[in-house]
Amino acid sequence: ITVNSGSICSGNSFTIVPSGANTYTYSCSSVITPSITSSYTVIGESANGCLNNNVAISTVTVIEVPSVSITGNTVICASELLTLIANGVGNFLWNTGETTPSITSYPTSNITYSISATNACGTASDLISVIVNSLPTINYSNDTTILSDNTINLFANGGITYNWQPANLGCNTCSVVTVSPTSNTTYTVMITAANGCTVTKMISVRVEDNFEIFIPDIFSPNGDGQNDILYVRGLGIKEMSFKLFNRIGEKIFETNDITKGWDGCYKGTALNNAVFVYVLTATRLDGSKINKHGDVTLIR
Repeated sequence: ITVNSGSICSGNSFTIVPSGANTYTYSCSSVITPSITSSYTVIGESANGCLNNNVAISTVTVIEVPSVSITGNTVICASELLTLIANGVGNFLWNTGETTPSITSYPTSNITYSISATNACGTASDLISVIVNSLPTINYSNDTTILSDNTINLFANGGITYNWQPANLGCNTCSVVTVSPTSNTTYTVMITAANGCTVTKMISVRVEDNFEIFIPDIFSPNGDGQNDILYVRGLGIKEMSFKLFNRIGEKIFETNDITKGWDGCYKGTALNNAVFVYVLTATRLDGSKINKHGDVTLIR
């Protein structure tokens, strides 16, 4: 005997049609509705009851009906990467022309994406609408240059919240921050709008060395309130060592603190008019060193 085989769409029925015998016995029934691809046995018997070569196999291939659904974000910010993923059965075709299960894009305005899934059993489709929120329109400080030891205000506006980095600016959530960098520094501010979209900007502040150093060549510690203390004066000094010697090379004063000066005394005794030698070593903010030496006259 012989039997037919074939393909059906999931949920449909298939009729087995045998030939070559008088009567037939089916392993299931002659009309079947398989959920998966299956094989069925048919036994044929002649009119005189002979069963020689009486078995045939019918194979029914089940094709799943096409289906498709899209998952992904439905609300994003402009210029944000959007990833959409399709799940289902069939050959995919997006309205963008792509045939892959997932697609990516950077939409700049509200947009709808659709997809179809097709096979021998038909076509299914799905769509998704994406809302694209605009980025905040902001104003912010330009890159700038300042002198060392100076401060400057940096600003950003156009959002509802602000987050400045580095984190030690006093008010990192303000729209205006005051900075006093000691070296070239780039500040970052993240501005968030009411719709939740953010913009991040970087502002560079270049620091130029405002270095000055001055030691008076004469001072008068006579108690009149004017020029009574000998100080090292200057700007842009990171570290210093200041030493004073008398004419025989004896050290009479030393300090590493620019705020501390010499009052003209040595071991508690006021010194008389004389000329003293100083040696100064100073380190600038950029790490370079300055060496100076000279004379200072004490007059009472």
